[in-house]
Order: sequence, then structure tokens, then C-alpha cells
Amino acid sequence: MKNQKQTSQQSEAAKQAQLNRQKKKGSSLGFFSKYSTQISVALFGSLLLGAIISVMIPTGKKLTENVIVEEEIAQHNAQNYSFKIGPNTIFKDTTLASTQKLFLNQISHKQSLIRCPSEQDQNIIDLSFNFHTKYPQCVRPIANQGKDCSASYSIAAVSSVADRLCMASEGDFNFGLSAQPTISCYENQSYKCEGGYVSKTFQKGKTTGFVKEECLPYHGTDSNEGCSLIDKCEHFKIYDYCVSAGQESIKREIMLNGPVVSLMNVFSDFLVYKSGVYRVLENAAKLKGQQAVKIIGWDIDPLTKDYYWIIENSWGEEWGLNGLAYVAMGQEELRLEEYALAAITLQQAETASSQQAKAQSQGSTLNYDEI
Repeated sequence: MKNQKQTSQQSEAAKQAQLNRQKKKGSSLGFFSKYSTQISVALFGSLLLGAIISVMIPTGKKLTENVIVEEEIAQHNAQNYSFKIGPNTIFKDTTLASTQKLFLNQISHKQSLIRCPSEQDQNIIDLSFNFHTKYPQCVRPIANQGKDCSASYSIAAVSSVADRLCMASEGDFNFGLSAQPTISCYENQSYKCEGGYVSKTFQKGKTTGFVKEECLPYHGTDSNEGCSLIDKCEHFKIYDYCVSAGQESIKREIMLNGPVVSLMNVFSDFLVYKSGVYRVLENAAKLKGQQAVKIIGWDIDPLTKDYYWIIENSWGEEWGLNGLAYVAMGQEELRLEEYALAAITLQQAETASSQQAKAQSQGSTLNYDEI
């Protein structure tokens, strides 16, 4: 009897355990059954949201597309980007592919360049600096290189020389210098409208000098028409040219001696830049080649507290902020702050501090891989 009672108790315990397992299993199934609709809806919602986002955010511009697309401009400006975009004259009815002929520019034909003497200076760098604000008497109209001439290597370099001559003379020299002779008048000086070296432009300023804009105005071609006139015009030479590398060195050189020239990689969104602090968008198409620009200063983004460069371009005053752009520092994909070339004016070289720095710089060079 005792064994039968134990067997009966074991049987009841087994049945109870089975019931508990079924309840537990049923509870799990019940949860899924209860919330399966919500889970499916949530999953569908996520997929739908992803689909909407994929439609809203372009996957990348193709080179066959036009630079200026009104729908893209409106869509971009409706979102919370750090910069605005807009139409301009220079790239109207132009494809991305066709703009690449403008970016055939290089920084230097030399592998070893003299470091700028300003690197020896120990003064504190200003938090912000704008050459146009500091020297308003030296500001001149923004150049427009046109759609068919890769001339920024000459325009940026010659313009920076005019700025530095104006700064060194405390505003007495306030004339524009012509970028045209180094494009069309000297054999083996450049590749004409097919691009050239910033360094060769400075080299010509050292050996021959530059003429005023009025002597041979820029005309956006590499025709040698008018080149015979430049021999009759006054020439303005520079003493030499040098290189600064990195943010701090470039800032110091601009603050002490005036604007510098650098190259930057070009992305599709930069072609339609209008205002704000430019940061390359993830979906922007990278174009072949580089644009030479003049860096005239820097400032701080009030929203992000990040630093940005103030650059002067050569796409006319309808582009950007009346021809200028604010470009966030530290963007490795742009390569803007890797190297910057600067003219050394005769006035700079004549000062005692520059003479000392010049002697030091004779043994101080920077080797670099050509960009």
C-alpha cells in the first residue's frame, strides 16, 4: 500500500510538472500572440522609415548630372546642414564631369621647398583673423576664371602677391596684379589653360615680376594676344616664396605676412556652396583634380565652436559669400591645410627679423610628396 501511495504521489507530481511546463509554454506563445501585431507593425515601420530615408538622402551624384539642380538645392536647404547651397552663374547648365577641366592645378614643381620664416615666430596666434577686415584698403574684386580655363594656380598666387604688397606698404600699393601673363605669355611656365603649378607662378614673380591688371587684363583664355605689351609695363618682383604646413604654421604666416595659397580637393557640393561653414557631405561626388584657393583668415563656428578657414575663390562674386567660403578645418579629404605657399616680398626680406630668418631658412627646407 505504501508503495502504491508513493507511486500515486509521483504520478500526481509528474502531471503537475507537465501542467506547469504547458502553462509556461503557453505563456510564451501567448506573449508573442498578444504582441505579434505590434512587432510586425514596428518592423514594417522601420522598413518604411528606411525606405523614406533612402529616398530623401541621395546615394551620390553622378558625373553626368548637372551641377545645379533646383530640387536638390531646396531639399538640402530644408535640412539642418552647416551650410547652404544655391545656384551660380559659372556652373549654370554645366555637368559635373565638364567642371573637372578647371581643376588641373598643382602646388609645386619642386620636391624641396624653403620653410616660411614665420615658423620661428613665437607670438600668440589670434583666435580669429580676416585679411579683408584687417586691411580693407587692400580688398579687390573677386576674380572669375571662367568655365574653360584651369587658371586658379595663377590667379590665387598673383592675387596673394598683390595682397602682401599692399599689406607691406600699409596700403600704398593697392593695385591688382595680372594673372594673365603667367598663363599665356611665357613658354614652359605653365600648361596654359590646362593647369599649372602655383610654385612656377611665384618663381616667375621672383625672376621677372608681375604687371598690373590694367596692363594685360585676365581674359579666360591662353591666347598670347597682348603679350608684347607687358614689356612696356612696370614689373613688381617678389624676393622668394616659401611653404607652411599644418594649421598653426599657416595661421601664423597669414597673420604676420598676408594671404597664402593652397590646393583643395573638390566635391560636388562645394560647387554650389552659398553660405555657412562647409563640411563635405557623405553623398557628395569627389571630382578629379584640385582647385587653388587663397586662404585669407580663420574664425570660429558659433554653433559648433569649431575653427574654419576663410578662403577666396576665383569663381566670381555670385558664388559663395560674394566669392568667399568658410571651410571647416581638419577635413583630411580636402587636404586644404597640408601645404600652403606664400610669397616673400622685398619689404619683408629687408627687415632685420626677416634677414635673420632668411639666413636660418637657407638650411631649413621641407620635403614633400607632390600632391
